[in-house]
Amino acid sequence: MRRALSDTIAFISFLLVITATVFWSRSYQFDHSHPGESLNFRLTDPLWWVISHRGTLTLCRQNGREWGQEFGKIEGFGFRFGGLKGPKGSLVNLGVPYWFVVGAAATPPGIWWLRRRRDWRKRWRADRGLCRRCGYDLRASPGRCSECGTAIAIPAGDPGC
Repeated sequence: MRRALSDTIAFISFLLVITATVFWSRSYQFDHSHPGESLNFRLTDPLWWVISHRGTLTLCRQNGREWGQEFGKIEGFGFRFGGLKGPKGSLVNLGVPYWFVVGAAATPPGIWWLRRRRDWRKRWRADRGLCRRCGYDLRASPGRCSECGTAIAIPAGDPGC
């Protein structure tokens, strides 16, 4: 069950990496006068939408239509947060660089690949009569690896040497 969940999360994250990479490359086809591509989630208050423009994915939230003052802006390493707030509404924007989205989404598939590689290596070593842990040749040392001390499980029905 746990392995199936891990595999599913890794697969979905891998699809997100591919999708984010495609949108990242597409975000540069617009010049500074064009707002970029956008996707609306809600068409009633509060409005939510995402904008893809010049290497940044921006999440926007709008409540009402009357905003007044800017309530502050925070920027750094490609991240941006800011907006406007008024007596009858607000507009908030959160900009996240695509490199962060791709990197965060690539973490679960990377962990999945490293774990599978470790399992494949152990299986490959065991199939060739090598220690699963260090790869030492076990033909001369039944029962325990003389290199790292790992106990060796002898398969049932194998009389040994």
